[in-house]
Amino acid sequence: SDDPAALRARSEAAQDVDLIITAGGVSVGDRDYVREVMAALGVRPVVQRVKIRPGGPTAFGVLPDGRGWLALPGNPVSAMVTFELFGRPAIRKMMGHAEVYRRMMRVVLDDVVRRDPVLDLYLRVVLTYPEDGGMPHARLTGPQGSGMLTSMAKADGLVVVEAGGGGMGGGVNGEGKTRSEASCLRLSSHA
Repeated sequence: SDDPAALRARSEAAQDVDLIITAGGVSVGDRDYVREVMAALGVRPVVQRVKIRPGGPTAFGVLPDGRGWLALPGNPVSAMVTFELFGRPAIRKMMGHAEVYRRMMRVVLDDVVRRDPVLDLYLRVVLTYPEDGGMPHARLTGPQGSGMLTSMAKADGLVVVEAGGGGMGGGVNGEGKTRSEASCLRLSSHA
């Protein structure tokens, strides 16, 4: 909400929920009031930022009554990625599921990507499964900007590119070039 009084009123009215999840208003803009409202309500900050892209402004805190507040960024792709990484597992844990995380798998990253020196990248990819049963391949869904909603709509996986120098990816060529493997969070089930 762009109105701190309205956000506070809604948050105070949410007494019958186990976890508050908000999207937007958590960054550092002039109209980003979530952190201010969290502080006014006595939320104890646990996580102020995460070192990922997209989704860096993500925050988590605990209300005085022990309930959690997960504040996701307002950018749609950032909100969706951080919900997959933090929101869905939290809800599943609260529901008593033994497996709270989606399945991670190893894939061949077909596209060349540049690592960020500080942030882990979560790139939206389309997975293909070789007929011979070999390792699945991952191709970027297209431009990876956090405002590119189609990048998430087309994705059935999130490839994790850990922070560091240089690049990675490029798949396999017919001359035996070493393939570039990556971890991938699978978003859909493969038949």
